[in-house]
Amino acid sequence: MCHSAGLALDLSASLDSPRVAGHVHEFHQRLAPYARETPVIAFERRMREALG
Repeated sequence: MCHSAGLALDLSASLDSPRVAGHVHEFHQRLAPYARETPVIAFERRMREALG
């Protein structure tokens, strides 16, 4: 799932779409129970880089 969300981040960066960014943020909130897992940490880093 984090891989697919990473692809959405790439899409969001190229489209500059607030709607896609909102979906990515919603997905990020759903990851909260898994915050210490390596894929989630990597996704959060990519999200901060892509969306600020």
